[in-house]
Amino acid sequence: MNNVEQTQKNSETIQFRLIEIKKISYTRNDYHNFGYELADVLKGEVRVGVKFEIDPGHETFSLFLNIEYLKEEHLLFNVETLHKIHIKDFRNALKYQESGQFKVNDDVMKLWLQVAINDTRGMLVILNSDHEYSQIIVPLIDLNLLLNSIKGNQTGESK
Repeated sequence: MNNVEQTQKNSETIQFRLIEIKKISYTRNDYHNFGYELADVLKGEVRVGVKFEIDPGHETFSLFLNIEYLKEEHLLFNVETLHKIHIKDFRNALKYQESGQFKVNDDVMKLWLQVAINDTRGMLVILNSDHEYSQIIVPLIDLNLLLNSIKGNQTGESK
């Protein structure tokens, strides 16, 4: 449908398209500096942070995703990315209010989070392609847990 995705839930249709994907920052630390061997870092911990920004004037919804990979609290690498979505009929689709409040259906939010996470995974493939960190497999992220964490945080930020 010409680069536009449609998501329908309870007879409500939201038409949107991804208009920007950008790496904001990337940090990579040498695991040897922490006294680790490659085998040690292959079983690290992943933390995911999410922030949102809405721009009613441009009818966009932006997700800022921060993925950190750690071993025993030592940051091995992290990437922060932007994923900007243009939404047709923005104010109605998001039930946007002038106070800045909006509502996004859980299924739609999970779809947008999954797109952002997958885009970021792709960036990590490129960013780590020349390094041993390319052997690290970032685990699946439970979108239900992530979404519940976001809902529990009034600022729209989750860690």
